[in-house]
Amino acid sequence: MRSLSFLLLIFALAVSGCRNNTAGRQAEIIIFHAGSLSVPFKQLAEEYKKRNPGIKILLEPAGSLVCARKITELKKPCDIIASADYLL
Repeated sequence: MRSLSFLLLIFALAVSGCRNNTAGRQAEIIIFHAGSLSVPFKQLAEEYKKRNPGIKILLEPAGSLVCARKITELKKPCDIIASADYLL
């Protein structure tokens, strides 16, 4: 429970700088995360959506290196990246 609370805090801090909802469109949060973090991020996303029903959360699990490459090489938009590899 303690680790879930910590992750929720990190998630909330990261989300606080998300893109604004413009022209009546639903706000989205795009999260690239390591596949090993799928369960906690799914729990966090569900809890966040309960508290913020107007926000759509898009989770994209992949390997940590693949997540980093999506941003650096493919220039895909992303609000949060969560790597399981501290060297990345």
